[in-house]
Amino acid sequence: MTKKTLLGWVTIGAAAVWLATGCATQRESGPDVSLSTAENAEANRLPEIKWGYSLPDGLKIASETRKPVIVDFYAPWCVACRLTDQRIYSREDVVKTSWALVPVKIDVDEKPGIASKYGVRELPTVLFLNSEGKEISRVSGLLPAEGMIQRMEQAVTAEASAF
Repeated sequence: MTKKTLLGWVTIGAAAVWLATGCATQRESGPDVSLSTAENAEANRLPEIKWGYSLPDGLKIASETRKPVIVDFYAPWCVACRLTDQRIYSREDVVKTSWALVPVKIDVDEKPGIASKYGVRELPTVLFLNSEGKEISRVSGLLPAEGMIQRMEQAVTAEASAF
């Protein structure tokens, strides 16, 4: 294979990866210029899950509200974790579904004991716990938004059926 052919295949492969990861996507339209700057900022702001950073606090809230807990184990250096934040947790349908749960985010570098206690061996790992702290289910690795919503709904159903 010639250098030129190899370079062509590498370029095609890089473009395919770039497209598959969504790096080539663009906004279809710019901000509405008829809105004020503050209104534009609000209109363009992505929805967010309001994560807590303490599992004990999350479990306390869960026991008081009878909601399951979603625990997202991540690390700042984890590319798949950042993709999950950007592509899954920022979707409006995922955010709305999360309102029925108590969301907790755990940095495994800061709290390795909690990760070890729950057997976290891959990042990202998402645990769904009932309000008593018992595991309902887990997801290791990337999961599409629809799958995450399904797991969230299953956790809510499992928690509701326990009472």
